Amino acid sequence: MNDKTSDLRQRLFAAQEMTPSLQDAYQKELDSILHETLTLRKRLPSIVLLLILVACIIGIVGAMFVHSGAVFYTSAVTMLALCTIASAWIVRDQWRGSFVRKTSLKMADLFYSTAGVFTVLALFFGLRAASDPATTFHFFFPFVWLVTCLGWSLLNRIAAAELDVREQMLRIECRLADLAEKVGK
Repeated sequence: MNDKTSDLRQRLFAAQEMTPSLQDAYQKELDSILHETLTLRKRLPSIVLLLILVACIIGIVGAMFVHSGAVFYTSAVTMLALCTIASAWIVRDQWRGSFVRKTSLKMADLFYSTAGVFTVLALFFGLRAASDPATTFHFFFPFVWLVTCLGWSLLNRIAAAELDVREQMLRIECRLADLAEKVGK
């Protein structure tokens, strides 16, 4: 959660006295929104993604023994690091049994930025032999990956916006309940 949001929350708490039971209910609801517990249904997609990432790691390491070239090794090491970070992230969340949704949404942005860099690099390396049709083929895969990651990133941004709206609505509801309780006294 960013500092501005938590600062606003603290100012709201300080502006008006809040009953301990209402504050506990607010904090419990906020924790359930931000720290989602993993059920079997929620674990399956991340386990499938983890298996795909492990297969990518094995494939990249195997390809590093077969292929050579500075461009290939740079790309392979970058992808290896990206897949390793994402795998560690998933394993950590699986181990905890819960995940922080807002930080987990950043994984798509990490993949999207890497896909953007690879697409630009494919275009630059394609300029060396612009008349060769293979350069278009080498650009196609990073571009498809970029579009896929763009979709994933946009869906995650929408989900993050929905979380922010739910959090703001929860704050307003808690304030209204507290005000109604004080007016009733």
